Amino acid sequence: MSSITEIISHGEIGAKNAGRNVVIIDVFRAVPTAITILEQKPSVYYMTSDENNVCSSKPDFVRIGKPFMGSNVHYDAPNSPTRVSEFDLHGQSIIHRTAGCGGCLDGLVDPKNVLLCSISNIEATRFFMDKLGGKWDIIAAGHQGNEPVEEDNLCAKALISEDPIRHVVTNVHRLKNSESLLRFSTDSEEYPLSDVNICLSTEQVSTVILAMKTGNLWKLEVHNK
Repeated sequence: MSSITEIISHGEIGAKNAGRNVVIIDVFRAVPTAITILEQKPSVYYMTSDENNVCSSKPDFVRIGKPFMGSNVHYDAPNSPTRVSEFDLHGQSIIHRTAGCGGCLDGLVDPKNVLLCSISNIEATRFFMDKLGGKWDIIAAGHQGNEPVEEDNLCAKALISEDPIRHVVTNVHRLKNSESLLRFSTDSEEYPLSDVNICLSTEQVSTVILAMKTGNLWKLEVHNK
């Protein structure tokens, strides 16, 4: 059985102090977007927080995310599971910039096993952790990798509970007044309201996301059971 750290760390600072086995949680919206991308079976999929990596990517790469403040770098789709699902990404090369999850990945010092988790793959993630064993550090990414947010904290607490899904179902009502939800609306291209339902859905997928450092990037893959 895994020995999960009871203290939940936050953002890039928490990532820098994490040990060898790490779970990074980003509910709105990096991990749900990653799940949506991986379900389409891309040829290769990288995540980063550094826009320089996006700029230096090959012309055939599909760019997911949004420009860093003040930049005019082009992206093909925002960090949104809804918008990403509108693309045919099968066999494509993907680079995904996200400040929160990507920043936490970039902050890790010497990791061995890195998993990405959200509500919809929480059971699969926990099962993998217990199967692998050892001590695990839980990092709630938060907004931009700096500010703690309720939804990541809820997911992190659920992950270390005896019954993750029950914990989410029991406590998800606490998010109804979350500041994160204020960004979403039906007519928003970047923050479509449908993302909320996707990100908070307790319907489980079997996607265990492994993140592996490759040069300046993090390669994301689905663990094959």
